Amino acid sequence: MESAAQIVTAERARKLTLAGELQIRAADELLRAFRDARQTDMAEIDLAAVECCDAAALQLFCCAAATARHAGRTLHFVNVPDALLHSAAALGLLLFPCPNPGRGGERAI
Repeated sequence: MESAAQIVTAERARKLTLAGELQIRAADELLRAFRDARQTDMAEIDLAAVECCDAAALQLFCCAAATARHAGRTLHFVNVPDALLHSAAALGLLLFPCPNPGRGGERAI
C-alpha cells in the first residue's frame, strides 16, 4: 500500500516539511528522510500540513529529536497541530514540551 505522507526537504536541507497522513506505512520513508537530514544541519520540521499521525511516526519524531540532542543540536518542530500535541501527550511522549512564542508555534526539542 502506498503511503499518503508527503516529505519535502527545503532550504539546503535545513527544513523538512511533512504533510498528509504520517502512519506506519510511511515509517520507512520518514526514517530515510530523518537519516538524510541527519547528515546535514537540519534544524526545523514543519508539521502544519500533517492530517494525522500514529504512534510509529511519533516514535520516529522522538528518535530524530534524541539524535539531534546527542549531536549537540536543537531540532524545532514548528506549526504543530493540536491533534499531534494531544496524541503525543496521550502516549506519554513529551515531544513538544514548550511553545516558543517568538517563532509562532515553534516547539523546541
